[in-house]
Amino acid sequence: MRLVFVSSTFKDMQFERDLIKSHLSPRLDNYLSRYGENVHFVDLRWGVNTSDLESEDSSKKVLSVCLDEIDKCRPYMVVLIGERYGWIPGSELIKETISSRGIENIDLSSISMTDLEIEYGALLNHNENVYFYFRNIINKEDMPLAIRKNYEAEDESHHRKIEELKAKIKEKYPQHVKEYQTYYDKESESIINLEDLNEKIYQDLIKAFDVDYAHLASLHTYELALINTKAYFERYYRY
Repeated sequence: MRLVFVSSTFKDMQFERDLIKSHLSPRLDNYLSRYGENVHFVDLRWGVNTSDLESEDSSKKVLSVCLDEIDKCRPYMVVLIGERYGWIPGSELIKETISSRGIENIDLSSISMTDLEIEYGALLNHNENVYFYFRNIINKEDMPLAIRKNYEAEDESHHRKIEELKAKIKEKYPQHVKEYQTYYDKESESIINLEDLNEKIYQDLIKAFDVDYAHLASLHTYELALINTKAYFERYYRY
């Protein structure tokens, strides 16, 4: 199974994350079946239970689980960036969380969780299998103000930070940054025109997977059949 970590702010990227879960993941599963494999996108919206923890302990758990999942998914990472900078846990909390991971050269002053994910998963060390997608909402002015604020930078300092982060990403990964345009649909109150994003992520990942599985081309048909059978049972009968 190929694990891919999905990094983005949450509030403004719900439609993109839903697209990955409902459309992109099955499409990639179908492609990977030739290798006897499938894909799982790690989306932390669905998986960190902090209901039984106090506030600080809850934040520590979220930070720790997040970095653990990035490690499990290495080298694969998909990063979606809009205009929001995201939740800022606080420098002391982050420092305590990363102290045992040998992380250096990160400015912990007012860094957001999303920024930390990107620093940890992509910027500290070069990673050929991390892909960035910058969003542009064409008709954002058509959004009601109450909705639009969820898609804009939280304040001027956050706007500056997200622009600095984008510039840093473009400098380090000029060939791995793509932009996509979306629209706000008044009737459904949703972000639409995500087909382009779907295709961009799909093409980037299948190229990466093809490189990883190039060695299978030399296997005998019988060996490939065994691999496919094993993957089928792992996919549909895992506990």
